[in-house]
Amino acid sequence: MEASHTEPLLELIELEKSFGGVKVLNGLSLAALPGEFITLLGSSGCGKTTTLRIIAGLERPDAGCVRLEGKDVTFAAPNKRNVNTVFQNYALFPHMSVESNVGYSLRLKNESKGEIKEKVSQALSLVRMESFEKRLPSELSGGQRQRVAIARAIVNKPKVLLLDEPLGALDLQLRRKMQVELKRLQKQLGITFIYITHDQEEALNMSDRIAVMRAGVFEQVGSAAEIYDLPKTSYVAGFVGSANILRGISPEGKLASGVASAIRSENVALFPKENEAFCKSLFQDENDGLIPGLPAIVTDKRFAGGMLRISAVLEINGAEIVSSRHGIDSPLIAGDKVLVKWAPEKVVIVEDVGV
Repeated sequence: MEASHTEPLLELIELEKSFGGVKVLNGLSLAALPGEFITLLGSSGCGKTTTLRIIAGLERPDAGCVRLEGKDVTFAAPNKRNVNTVFQNYALFPHMSVESNVGYSLRLKNESKGEIKEKVSQALSLVRMESFEKRLPSELSGGQRQRVAIARAIVNKPKVLLLDEPLGALDLQLRRKMQVELKRLQKQLGITFIYITHDQEEALNMSDRIAVMRAGVFEQVGSAAEIYDLPKTSYVAGFVGSANILRGISPEGKLASGVASAIRSENVALFPKENEAFCKSLFQDENDGLIPGLPAIVTDKRFAGGMLRISAVLEINGAEIVSSRHGIDSPLIAGDKVLVKWAPEKVVIVEDVGV
């Protein structure tokens, strides 16, 4: 993030919103600095899109306010606030060429043909689509249509760009490529991005700060490292990176009432009771400082995304715990008895919110 000053560019203050008697936002507050990339991360129905629509002026909150550059814009029309939106479905006019789509808002402002041509050319150059001006949207790939949608959104040089799951329709490889392109573009333009996604990897890779949402509130707002390594609640720990939530067990591996803690699966080691020497060879750099070990029984083993994930049930309380390693096979099979070990400093005490 390259913020030019410390005053917030965008402020959400105690936003509340209900639909049909169901509260969707419940006192939501956030301050975004100039040039900051903030991601609203959460599952479907948590209030992400409603928040974005209120910022854009497409919805009005029941309570609270939106401030942009120090001014209250809560009830200002969408075209009266310096904010643009990129939607997941691109929303391009199918009968218009690329250059006509990008220049549409400029024509509505009655700018001269020369000004429109120059601004459209600059915007297309920024998204690396300058050689596609005459094509129709139907003649473009999904990734190219997304670039055109972004060019149309930035041609007016908004202070804030809202992106509503803009990469959700793309395949995995293209999505990762576009993540890099979006981050490059954001740094180059210095525009504040408010980005919506339910993809944890996307949020961790792209954001200056992540706001994890659940049931209309922010469970935690922080950097990727803070969210991943120092989750504040059991929900954040489980949603971002799928940490193990240990209830009633202290970081030292002992029974402790009223305690909830989180440990990432990559920090959990499973030592076969009958072949502990083999496992020690795999975790030789981690043997010092590990807890003595909790007895458990392996229930499942599978590869997922290049990770070997082994699930086991702790004998101490019947809870499931998962251990994962990059590309390392294991002789363990379902039914094997193991000792579960970890380093106490890898465990984080969290507020237990029941999930």
